[in-house]
Amino acid sequence: MTDAIQTTTTTTGGSFVPPPAPEIETGEMTEGERLYFKSGGTDTSGLKLPGTTPATPAQQAKAPTTEPAATDEPSIDGEINVDETGTPRDAKGRFVPKSAFLRVKEDAKKASSEAQTFRDELLRTRERLAILTEVLPKQEADKGAPAAAATEAEPDPEVDLFAWVKWAKTKIASNEAAIQKQEAANARAREAGSLQTYFTSDVDAFRKDNPDFTDALSHGMAVREKMLGVMGVPEDQRRAVVLQEVGDIVKECARNRTSVASRLYEMAQTLGYTKKAAPAIDPAKAAADELARLSEAQRANKTLGQGGGSASAMEPLTPARVANMSEAEYSKTRTDYMAKYGREAWNQFLMGSR
Repeated sequence: MTDAIQTTTTTTGGSFVPPPAPEIETGEMTEGERLYFKSGGTDTSGLKLPGTTPATPAQQAKAPTTEPAATDEPSIDGEINVDETGTPRDAKGRFVPKSAFLRVKEDAKKASSEAQTFRDELLRTRERLAILTEVLPKQEADKGAPAAAATEAEPDPEVDLFAWVKWAKTKIASNEAAIQKQEAANARAREAGSLQTYFTSDVDAFRKDNPDFTDALSHGMAVREKMLGVMGVPEDQRRAVVLQEVGDIVKECARNRTSVASRLYEMAQTLGYTKKAAPAIDPAKAAADELARLSEAQRANKTLGQGGGSASAMEPLTPARVANMSEAEYSKTRTDYMAKYGREAWNQFLMGSR
């Protein structure tokens, strides 16, 4: 049974106008439907909806463009100022929403904090560089060292910050190296001064009981130089080697708090040093010298007597005077004379008076 399609007739000026024939559905999909299913339902441009016709190119050109949705926070030009009513406005006087004002304020606060951190770091770097520059020695410890190359000029940090930071690091490293070198030289000088003081004081104390220490040291060094010559050390280097060995002995004794003079004296004795014997005193010669002194004193007494002065204190020692002494004075004179010249000289003095 077929369905009758009911249509209405329309007359226009007595003529009959038939209605449009309905579209007959087929089993095939249109191109627009295929695009629709292929896109997963997102592309509807090819679908033909009832009561619509595809837009012609002229109609598409006349279609109004869609403006982007305005954001709640309009763009802000320049700085934000608060007017006398407390309302934030931009540089053009436009009202600024509170959220935008707070966001700009937070960004400004963050930028200010970062700038302050950078300034603090820059200040610390400059202070450190200034301190290192002030404590640097004005002259190199080794005068024989070649002159340093000309230093690079300091870049302007306001113009090229990275160049200035690189220059500052190089300068600080150079200054620290120079300071370490000078400190090492100062430490060596202090050690040398301390060893010199220790050696001098120890030798002075040792020499009181051993006045021949200088002779012993000279003998030991001379023998050691001869030994180095036998070992093949050049003559112009032997003295320096011996002094270096003596210096090592001084360091060791100073470290162990032992007598360096005693050590050197014993080493000299090991190398053949012997103390010189004191010259023997000739009693006869000593007595003759004493008589000559007494004669000179007697002549002085005569001169004083002629001048009216007292000669009792200058009276010479003669056998006659000894004979007229009291027992106590005689005993004292005899003891002093014998202690100074010996018993034999005293006997010769008494016998010479006969």
